[in-house]
Amino acid sequence: MPKSKEQELKEIKERVAFYHRRHRAYCLKITELIREITDLKMEIEKLRK
Repeated sequence: MPKSKEQELKEIKERVAFYHRRHRAYCLKITELIREITDLKMEIEKLRK
């Protein structure tokens, strides 16, 4: 039985929402890693002096 347009739209919206959440999670993780790297750079600079 073919899917209704409503069902197709619902599935597409769910998929988009899933990718959007996953993308946000990756962005937050990357931001966290950049912050850690920046902190480490500052620590290294302190130790060099």
